[in-house]
Amino acid sequence: MWSNKTLLLGLLGAAMFGQANAATYDEIKARGEMVIAVYRDYPPFSFRRGEELVGIDVDIAKAVAGRLKLKPVFREQTAGESVSDDLRNAVWKGHYLDHTVADIMLHIPVDREFMQRNSEAYIFAPYYRDMVAVTVDSEQIPHFSGLDVFLEKKVGVELGTLADQYLLTIHDGHLINNVVHYRSVDKAITGMIGTEVAGVMGSRSEIEDSLAKSGRKFAVTPMTLPGIFNGEWVIGMAVKNNNHQLANEVEDAVDELIKDGTIPTIFKSAGLSYVPSYEKQK
Repeated sequence: MWSNKTLLLGLLGAAMFGQANAATYDEIKARGEMVIAVYRDYPPFSFRRGEELVGIDVDIAKAVAGRLKLKPVFREQTAGESVSDDLRNAVWKGHYLDHTVADIMLHIPVDREFMQRNSEAYIFAPYYRDMVAVTVDSEQIPHFSGLDVFLEKKVGVELGTLADQYLLTIHDGHLINNVVHYRSVDKAITGMIGTEVAGVMGSRSEIEDSLAKSGRKFAVTPMTLPGIFNGEWVIGMAVKNNNHQLANEVEDAVDELIKDGTIPTIFKSAGLSYVPSYEKQK
């Protein structure tokens, strides 16, 4: 996802106004509302269905706000050039147009190196683990045993993604002629159903979402990516770095929602497998 974002300029506000003031947990409780940033146009996690904002992250945010007895107020965040830009605009400095911040943002990578680079934000509450996966048309590939099959069969992939980079480099580049690029995983799945390609590689969440929307059932196989590529990533939330009381309350709510099955059910209702984060598995 994050490698496919478009550029959003925010330097003017940063230079003129510095960091925005984030509301404390007591202030949030007093007003009875929690402002929650989610990504705009990012199905199945947050997107518009007609006029209604829906998606997995939206449902999780509503459930968390409900546990805290707060009204969720959503702020749709346009993806920037990087997730670091998104954190700056959403939770600790504010967008250059209005200089306001959300109380919390969802769908942030929980990664030690990334967290160290973004010390102005506090990243916490891992709630899901996504990964690179492959699905194949069982009529074209009756027995999928690994990526070697794409030395002979064509594989669809979204242009510019981690899966794309990996397929173009493995086997000394011998897969290149069989890699077919699409604008999205949805388009790649459509291509597989139309037999343009025999399989699709991408994030598990996007593949499962696309298959659910297509009404077709194909097996989805998680893939390890040996070498320099990391084929799995944990997803959590973020607040401004000094807002630890809010983070503690939200993390407790997320833990409860995982334990009582609310968050797993949200994923399953959307047609996705629920894979807990490494932290929650321990």
